[in-house]
Amino acid sequence: MFSQANFTKELFETYFGVENGKTELMLTPVEPDGTLGELETRLGRFKPRSTNYYFELAAATGLPHPGEQAPIAVFLELDSGAYLYLFRLPGQVGFDELDALLASYPAPGGNRLRRETLDLATLQDAWPGCPLLSAPEPPL
Repeated sequence: MFSQANFTKELFETYFGVENGKTELMLTPVEPDGTLGELETRLGRFKPRSTNYYFELAAATGLPHPGEQAPIAVFLELDSGAYLYLFRLPGQVGFDELDALLASYPAPGGNRLRRETLDLATLQDAWPGCPLLSAPEPPL
């Protein structure tokens, strides 16, 4: 599904703290102007057949598929344990900067997409205007 954010098992468990699909995640999308969207509560899921670890992103629901280039999602863990996220499609502001940042890392093997953990300074260097950098912490 297009609205699925897929992860490696390691990233799913270490970054998001999801194990066996039992951990609930609180995600808040960040709009292009830095305002916050609606809080989303999600359970991490696993598809044994495809070995995908995933959760759904409301910000991607109902959008047209971008074609050959995959969309990019950036997640920021907050002190509260909740996450802000930014979802970008090809052609949207910031997509090219995020795509260039990901391309600066070694390509994974096979048909896997790049998934990187990086710090805010690296994100700011790649895209100084990234709305995640100035988004407020959501009330929980």
